[in-house]
Amino acid sequence: MMRTKMSPKMLLLLLLSAFPQQTDGFGSNMANHRGRLRPVQQHRSTVWDRTLSTTKMLLVSEEDVLEAVEQAEMLWAQALEARKTANALSDRAEEEAEAAAGTAKEAENIFQNQTTPVSMEQLVQVDKAAKSNLDATSMVNRAVKASEEADRLEQLAEEALRKSEEQLEQHLKDFPDSPLAQED
Repeated sequence: MMRTKMSPKMLLLLLLSAFPQQTDGFGSNMANHRGRLRPVQQHRSTVWDRTLSTTKMLLVSEEDVLEAVEQAEMLWAQALEARKTANALSDRAEEEAEAAAGTAKEAENIFQNQTTPVSMEQLVQVDKAAKSNLDATSMVNRAVKASEEADRLEQLAEEALRKSEEQLEQHLKDFPDSPLAQED
């Protein structure tokens, strides 16, 4: 009696070919067509297997649209708060920069008068001017970072708004009699 040896791959292919639709072990849908496994191709809103002519429709529900709108509104609220914070930090940085400029001018005047020796009190005043300049610079940096964060959040909110509008459009195509169609 002669035995035929089969490789593990061949055995797996033989077992898988017995079922018309299965997964490949990674969760991807596979279609069996004439003994060949081919991945099911995915498109924007429909999954097609052209060889078997099966369709899986993914419709945009009213809840999907409302959730997308709420997400966009939440991001816009966060962006607004971030912009308010950035503006407040910018105003504060401007005030600190003006104050630092005044103390720097006073410190400069100390060294302009070279006829008298520099006193300890004058050195403390120069040190105070340097610290106030550092504080103003730090505040400007914080304002710039806050402004960049506000810009980032505004961009995310704009993208979320665009997606919610697309979902509303698709929902109205999927469900022409939807209550969302009558809302302005």
